[in-house]
Amino acid sequence: MQAEQKQLLLTAIHGLSESDQELLIRKYYCGETAAEIAGSLSLRTGTVEMRLSRARQKLRAMIGGAENV
Repeated sequence: MQAEQKQLLLTAIHGLSESDQELLIRKYYCGETAAEIAGSLSLRTGTVEMRLSRARQKLRAMIGGAENV
């Protein structure tokens, strides 16, 4: 079941915009903080945090509101 959930999540991530994909990958795969991401993209930390929050909301909607995203 876990492999199926991972595949569902990856498919949903690929359905996001490139900028949302980049933020999620840098945050959750590369382990960068919002401040680090913001610094490298010339954004405010609050902007990165808000965009990450919205990207997670989009993912939840795409995969049916799963709690583990």
